[in-house]
Amino acid sequence: MKPFVATLALLMIGSAIAQKGAPTNDKEEAVMLKSLESKCVAARKAFFKNSKDTKLKKTYVSATFNYAEAVLVTPALGPKDKYPKALSLYREVLKTDPKHVKAKAQANLIVKIYKDMGRPVPGGGG
Repeated sequence: MKPFVATLALLMIGSAIAQKGAPTNDKEEAVMLKSLESKCVAARKAFFKNSKDTKLKKTYVSATFNYAEAVLVTPALGPKDKYPKALSLYREVLKTDPKHVKAKAQANLIVKIYKDMGRPVPGGGG
């Protein structure tokens, strides 16, 4: 029964995050993911060049969180790919901004689901 509840929770996350104007096919989805990944990488590089700049920090955190949200709900990736990737990205956000409420909630939910399914949590612990 627990795997069913976990799957249902992940589906609810996806529908809650889905936005208007979302990509309508796999090609659009892949392009959108690549664009968000590029923004995340660029923001990361800029921030780590000057980590004292609060504007760069905010941009980095936002770009990483947005990419994590997209990874979490994309149909372009399978569960074995998207959940560990999303968790890693949420944790990246939390390393930079430990008080990021939404990233903390999403990371905790993914960890809980893995634990409820009796599976090891990617990256360890919780």
